[in-house]
Amino acid sequence: RLLFWATCLSEAGQRPRRARSGATPRVAAMGSFFGMVGNDDVPGFASLPRFSPNLFVGNRYSAAFGDFEVVISTVTPLDKDGASCEALSTHTLLFEDNHGKEAASELEIARSRIIEGAHLVDAAIRAGKRTLVHCEWGQNRSGSICCAYAVLYQGWDPQEAIEYLQAQNRADRSYIGQTPMSNKCFNELILQLRPHAVTGCGDEAPVDAEARPAR
Repeated sequence: RLLFWATCLSEAGQRPRRARSGATPRVAAMGSFFGMVGNDDVPGFASLPRFSPNLFVGNRYSAAFGDFEVVISTVTPLDKDGASCEALSTHTLLFEDNHGKEAASELEIARSRIIEGAHLVDAAIRAGKRTLVHCEWGQNRSGSICCAYAVLYQGWDPQEAIEYLQAQNRADRSYIGQTPMSNKCFNELILQLRPHAVTGCGDEAPVDAEARPAR
């Protein structure tokens, strides 16, 4: 293990990442190191133009490194110096990512937060706001909310939405442990969703597989 970390540090020193615009020297150094051995790369977000040109998905640093009008947080965001900064969030929807090992009660909370998050994304996008959804890594919780938005409000096929988010994460970011949309329980929630429907009162409302009338 010592040899592994020594090698990583040596390589990080030999091949430093170019500092991103707006990064403090401390965070620039962190970005160079974590880009190799962790998830705290900066700016730490990926664009999702096929969902919406104004939608982005990212990690806990991303809110501090992007020019966003709406920030939907599933964990407390960090500022450019790595300190917790709740003020960066516009909306907070806390829930855990246990990597596919969620208990039934945890999964029900996740399902509720994901659907609520999709609703918040839709409202922000309709208002023309540059919107970020983030979690700790920018992979499962935030990714699930963005995929739910695409399915419920944009009519995407659930599997195609998942695959698109995976592709965009890998195209725009690079970090060790990069496994976007790898929580099988969250993915199953997305696969159960269906596009929004029109209610009897003429209002549009999203529905999921459980709420959808049987045919």
